[in-house]
Amino acid sequence: MSAVSFEVTRTRGDILKGIAANTLRSPGTLAWYVGGSAVVAGIAVWVNRYESAQALVLIGLLAFAAMLALYTLILAFCVLLAARKTWALPGASDPVTYTLSKEGLGVLASTGHGLTAWATWKAAFESASLIVIRHQLNLIHIIPKRGMTDDTLHKVRSVLRANVKNVRLQPAAVEPAP
Repeated sequence: MSAVSFEVTRTRGDILKGIAANTLRSPGTLAWYVGGSAVVAGIAVWVNRYESAQALVLIGLLAFAAMLALYTLILAFCVLLAARKTWALPGASDPVTYTLSKEGLGVLASTGHGLTAWATWKAAFESASLIVIRHQLNLIHIIPKRGMTDDTLHKVRSVLRANVKNVRLQPAAVEPAP
Protein backbone atom coordinates (compact mmCIF):
# COMPACT_ATOMS: atom_id res chain seq x y z
CA MET A 1 0.00 0.00 0.00
CA SER A 2 1.44 3.33 -1.03
CA ALA A 3 0.88 6.52 0.90
CA VAL A 4 -1.56 9.10 -0.40
CA SER A 5 -1.10 12.82 0.27
CA PHE A 6 -3.52 15.61 -0.49
CA GLU A 7 -4.37 19.10 0.69
CA VAL A 8 -7.82 20.35 1.66
CA THR A 9 -9.33 23.56 2.95
CA ARG A 10 -12.39 23.35 5.15
CA THR A 11 -15.19 25.89 5.05
CA ARG A 12 -17.56 26.74 7.89
CA GLY A 13 -20.19 24.64 6.13
CA ASP A 14 -17.83 21.65 6.00
CA ILE A 15 -17.19 21.92 9.72
CA LEU A 16 -20.89 22.26 10.55
CA LYS A 17 -21.86 19.32 8.32
CA GLY A 18 -19.01 17.15 9.65
CA ILE A 19 -19.89 17.73 13.30
CA ALA A 20 -23.60 17.20 12.62
CA ALA A 21 -22.98 13.97 10.69
CA ASN A 22 -20.65 12.68 13.40
CA THR A 23 -23.22 13.45 16.09
CA LEU A 24 -26.06 11.79 14.21
CA ARG A 25 -23.99 8.62 13.64
CA SER A 26 -23.35 8.20 17.35
CA PRO A 27 -25.25 5.31 18.99
CA GLY A 28 -25.16 7.25 22.26
CA THR A 29 -26.94 10.19 20.66
CA LEU A 30 -29.65 7.92 19.28
CA ALA A 31 -30.09 6.21 22.66
CA TRP A 32 -30.30 9.58 24.43
CA TYR A 33 -32.67 10.99 21.82
CA VAL A 34 -35.17 8.12 21.65
CA GLY A 35 -34.58 6.66 25.13
CA GLY A 36 -34.88 10.01 26.88
CA SER A 37 -38.10 10.77 25.03
CA ALA A 38 -39.50 7.35 25.94
CA VAL A 39 -38.63 7.83 29.62
CA VAL A 40 -40.38 11.21 29.73
CA ALA A 41 -43.40 9.75 27.91
CA GLY A 42 -43.46 6.88 30.43
CA ILE A 43 -43.39 9.34 33.33
CA ALA A 44 -46.23 11.35 31.75
CA VAL A 45 -48.31 8.18 31.39
CA TRP A 46 -47.53 7.07 34.96
CA VAL A 47 -48.45 10.48 36.42
CA ASN A 48 -51.78 10.29 34.60
CA ARG A 49 -52.28 6.56 35.20
CA TYR A 50 -55.90 7.01 36.38
CA GLU A 51 -57.04 8.42 33.03
CA SER A 52 -58.70 6.31 30.35
CA ALA A 53 -56.61 4.10 28.07
CA GLN A 54 -57.24 6.42 25.12
CA ALA A 55 -56.13 9.43 27.13
CA LEU A 56 -52.99 7.60 28.29
CA VAL A 57 -52.03 6.74 24.70
CA LEU A 58 -52.55 10.37 23.66
CA ILE A 59 -50.58 11.67 26.65
CA GLY A 60 -47.73 9.26 25.96
CA LEU A 61 -47.57 10.13 22.26
CA LEU A 62 -47.72 13.87 22.91
CA ALA A 63 -45.00 13.69 25.57
CA PHE A 64 -42.81 11.54 23.30
CA ALA A 65 -43.26 13.87 20.30
CA ALA A 66 -42.69 16.99 22.42
CA MET A 67 -39.47 15.56 23.84
CA LEU A 68 -38.23 14.58 20.37
CA ALA A 69 -38.86 18.17 19.24
CA LEU A 70 -37.10 19.60 22.31
CA TYR A 71 -34.11 17.26 21.90
CA THR A 72 -33.89 18.19 18.21
CA LEU A 73 -33.63 21.88 19.13
CA ILE A 74 -31.05 21.16 21.84
CA LEU A 75 -29.00 18.96 19.51
CA ALA A 76 -29.07 21.55 16.70
CA PHE A 77 -27.98 24.26 19.15
CA CYS A 78 -25.12 22.12 20.51
CA VAL A 79 -23.90 21.24 17.01
CA LEU A 80 -23.94 24.93 16.06
CA LEU A 81 -22.00 25.87 19.21
CA ALA A 82 -19.40 23.14 18.54
CA ALA A 83 -19.02 24.26 14.93
CA ARG A 84 -18.66 27.94 15.94
CA LYS A 85 -16.06 27.01 18.53
CA THR A 86 -14.15 24.97 15.94
CA TRP A 87 -14.16 27.52 13.14
CA ALA A 88 -13.10 30.25 15.59
CA LEU A 89 -9.85 28.39 16.36
CA PRO A 90 -6.65 29.80 14.88
CA GLY A 91 -5.90 28.13 11.55
CA ALA A 92 -9.32 26.46 11.22
CA SER A 93 -9.72 27.78 7.67
CA ASP A 94 -6.10 27.25 6.63
CA PRO A 95 -5.16 24.47 4.20
CA VAL A 96 -4.37 21.09 5.80
CA THR A 97 -2.19 18.43 4.20
CA TYR A 98 -3.09 14.83 5.00
CA THR A 99 -0.88 11.82 4.42
CA LEU A 100 -2.49 8.42 4.81
CA SER A 101 0.08 5.64 4.93
CA LYS A 102 0.53 2.22 6.50
CA GLU A 103 2.05 3.97 9.55
CA GLY A 104 -1.02 6.07 10.23
CA LEU A 105 -2.75 9.37 9.63
CA GLY A 106 -0.35 12.25 9.11
CA VAL A 107 -1.49 15.85 9.35
CA LEU A 108 0.39 19.05 8.49
CA ALA A 109 -1.41 22.29 9.32
CA SER A 110 -0.44 25.87 10.08
CA THR A 111 -0.98 25.14 13.78
CA GLY A 112 1.07 21.94 13.98
CA HIS A 113 1.79 18.52 12.57
CA GLY A 114 1.74 14.91 13.64
CA LEU A 115 1.32 11.26 12.79
CA THR A 116 -1.18 9.08 14.64
CA ALA A 117 -1.20 5.28 14.38
CA TRP A 118 -4.27 3.71 12.80
CA ALA A 119 -5.04 1.80 16.00
CA THR A 120 -6.36 5.03 17.56
CA TRP A 121 -8.80 5.77 14.74
CA LYS A 122 -12.00 3.82 15.44
CA ALA A 123 -14.27 4.81 12.56
CA ALA A 124 -14.51 6.55 9.22
CA PHE A 125 -17.57 7.44 7.20
CA GLU A 126 -18.38 9.33 4.06
CA SER A 127 -21.19 11.66 3.09
CA ALA A 128 -21.86 13.20 -0.30
CA SER A 129 -19.30 15.94 0.34
CA LEU A 130 -17.11 14.82 3.26
CA ILE A 131 -15.03 12.04 4.75
CA VAL A 132 -15.00 12.04 8.55
CA ILE A 133 -12.44 10.04 10.50
CA ARG A 134 -13.24 9.51 14.20
CA HIS A 135 -10.54 9.05 16.85
CA GLN A 136 -11.06 6.80 19.89
CA LEU A 137 -11.29 9.97 22.02
CA ASN A 138 -14.15 11.17 19.75
CA LEU A 139 -11.98 13.77 18.07
CA ILE A 140 -12.65 13.97 14.35
CA HIS A 141 -10.96 14.97 11.13
CA ILE A 142 -13.34 16.51 8.62
CA ILE A 143 -12.01 16.07 5.10
CA PRO A 144 -13.95 17.76 2.28
CA LYS A 145 -13.93 15.78 -0.96
CA ARG A 146 -14.20 19.00 -2.95
CA GLY A 147 -11.23 19.24 -5.29
CA MET A 148 -10.10 15.63 -4.79
CA THR A 149 -9.43 13.71 -7.97
CA ASP A 150 -11.19 10.37 -8.48
CA ASP A 151 -7.82 8.64 -8.14
CA THR A 152 -7.03 10.36 -4.83
CA LEU A 153 -10.50 9.59 -3.48
CA HIS A 154 -10.11 5.92 -4.47
CA LYS A 155 -6.71 5.74 -2.71
CA VAL A 156 -8.08 7.42 0.42
CA ARG A 157 -10.96 4.93 0.57
CA SER A 158 -8.56 2.01 0.08
CA VAL A 159 -6.24 3.14 2.88
CA LEU A 160 -9.15 3.72 5.26
CA ARG A 161 -10.73 0.34 4.46
CA ALA A 162 -7.39 -1.38 5.09
CA ASN A 163 -6.63 0.38 8.38
CA VAL A 164 -9.79 1.54 10.17
CA LYS A 165 -12.01 -1.01 11.88
CA ASN A 166 -15.46 0.56 11.35
CA VAL A 167 -15.66 2.05 7.86
CA ARG A 168 -18.74 3.26 5.97
CA LEU A 169 -17.51 4.65 2.67
CA GLN A 170 -19.37 5.17 -0.56
CA PRO A 171 -18.16 3.24 -3.56
CA ALA A 172 -17.15 5.43 -6.46
CA ALA A 173 -19.19 5.11 -9.65
CA VAL A 174 -16.28 3.32 -11.28
CA GLU A 175 -13.28 2.62 -9.08
CA PRO A 176 -10.00 2.39 -11.01
CA ALA A 177 -8.07 -0.87 -10.87
CA PRO A 178 -5.37 -0.87 -8.14
